Amino acid sequence: MKYLKAGKCLTNERQRQRRLLLVDVKERFKEQPIIDSERQLSGKMINEDTRDALVQTDQIGLKQLCLMDAILTLPETSLEKEYQRRINAINAVIAYCGVEENTIPTCTT
Repeated sequence: MKYLKAGKCLTNERQRQRRLLLVDVKERFKEQPIIDSERQLSGKMINEDTRDALVQTDQIGLKQLCLMDAILTLPETSLEKEYQRRINAINAVIAYCGVEENTIPTCTT
């Protein structure tokens, strides 16, 4: 009897935790489109908090972040700004080509 009761309690707790996780995921998905839209409007796809967190944990190098940021920016409205955006992306690719693996260089762009 104790075994069945303990199993039932465990099952109930798992179901409760799943429901709580689902509620949490739904809440995050409500906020994420707003965050993504704000990033796109600002022209940056990677925000400063994410950038700092990745660099501090040594998961990604700063030059790689600069490369991702340059490539993931949205097209500009004027031709001159779009040319400058493309030039910045090309320069970020050139700067990243010189990066050795397992190093954390600094961003120059």
